[in-house]
Amino acid sequence: MCKDGFFALFVMSFIVGILLYDFFPNTLLLAIVLFLISLLILVIYSKIKFELYLLLIVMCSLSNGYIYSHLYSEISVSKSSIVNQYLEIDGVVRRVTSSQRGGAKIELNVAKERMMLYSEFGLSGNGYEISHLMPGDRVIFSAQPKEIESFTNEFDYKSYMAAQSIFTWAYLPPDKIDVERSGRVSLPIFFLRLKRLISQHIDRLFKNRESSAIVKSILIGDRDSLDSNLKESYRVSGVYHLLALSGLHVAIIYKLILALMLFLGNSRGSKIIKSLIVILLLIFYAAIAGFSPSISRAVIMISFYEVSNYFTNRKNRVITLSFSALLILLINPHSLFDKGFQLSYLAVLSIFYIFPKLNILFTSKSRFLKRVWEIVALSISCQIATFPITYFEFGTLSPLFLVSNIVSIPFVTLLLNILPIVVIASEIIPRKEYILSLLEHLIMLLNKFIETIGGININ
Repeated sequence: MCKDGFFALFVMSFIVGILLYDFFPNTLLLAIVLFLISLLILVIYSKIKFELYLLLIVMCSLSNGYIYSHLYSEISVSKSSIVNQYLEIDGVVRRVTSSQRGGAKIELNVAKERMMLYSEFGLSGNGYEISHLMPGDRVIFSAQPKEIESFTNEFDYKSYMAAQSIFTWAYLPPDKIDVERSGRVSLPIFFLRLKRLISQHIDRLFKNRESSAIVKSILIGDRDSLDSNLKESYRVSGVYHLLALSGLHVAIIYKLILALMLFLGNSRGSKIIKSLIVILLLIFYAAIAGFSPSISRAVIMISFYEVSNYFTNRKNRVITLSFSALLILLINPHSLFDKGFQLSYLAVLSIFYIFPKLNILFTSKSRFLKRVWEIVALSISCQIATFPITYFEFGTLSPLFLVSNIVSIPFVTLLLNILPIVVIASEIIPRKEYILSLLEHLIMLLNKFIETIGGININ
């Protein structure tokens, strides 16, 4: 077995270990014994058959995944200091969004934990408007936080929240909450606040609420303002991936950054400087976007690619993909159950293995037709890989998903090449009102097209 497959097998075994812990959380002793026995045999016996060696490595990695997931869950949930106790809580705001019922959802850092505080929009106990809360503000209240549970079999809400490291919740009316503005903030809170400020800046630039919501979604991953009906249209038409920041968005931003640095030249020193700038800017962008699994995967893979340019000419996609998955799961094993993580990695695998086979089925001297077929082949590849999850989760699929992707992908690519410049340099762009108005109308036209396609679906 080649090194590529060996490392991929190691990571896959680690993933299986995390899955086994989710299904069988009470067999820790067995996992520890399995790990120790496998490790002992590997250390003592240097000359063993390759097949047995491979099996022992798989057992070590699998048991490691199980044990690591157990330790993470114990630290984050079982040892929670705020579950089912009536306490005075001093929390730091991470973000404020609207709940499905129109109330306020306030995500908090409480000591070393996270919790969700549900309330209503209105004045706090000391007269501060809840809707004006910013990341980094302090909220003080007394409550008895409860552990998050899944209330239906259709959606595992507990795992969904656990993937975001949120395990407890409480409800209070706004007048039972005191708010204190904070000046100094930590680095993670700084990026959350910066994202909120960018979101507010986009709202000021784009007067049309629907257009503003789309811009915030595809540029910084803020989908809180999206209308539920519009989100449903994007989902059933097969282009919801355009609203959720993904590798496509990072790749476009990556190419835009490279294009803006062409003036630096192509000397070895210039290439090193460009690589450093690219990596730092992409990490900065990922921090603003919240380090979602799909964004993290793309940034890790591009960073790995940029660094490897100076050590080898051989670019190993499998090792890069496996390494990114392992790193994300080491930070948070619950990310494995995040649908964004699952769809992102399945989509990339389809691009690696299915897309090349489909792409060679049609050839043309026309660059336009060739590009159209690439989008078609790419869309079919991703749909084949992600169909089981999307259909199981949502139960709908537009028969015209190819049409929606052929139109939408080039459109969003164009937007992502223009919007960063417009948003950052809005104060110095001449006749920006005309540019913004044109962009608003184009986005509204795209939304109308998606709504039309989304109306044709298979249930």
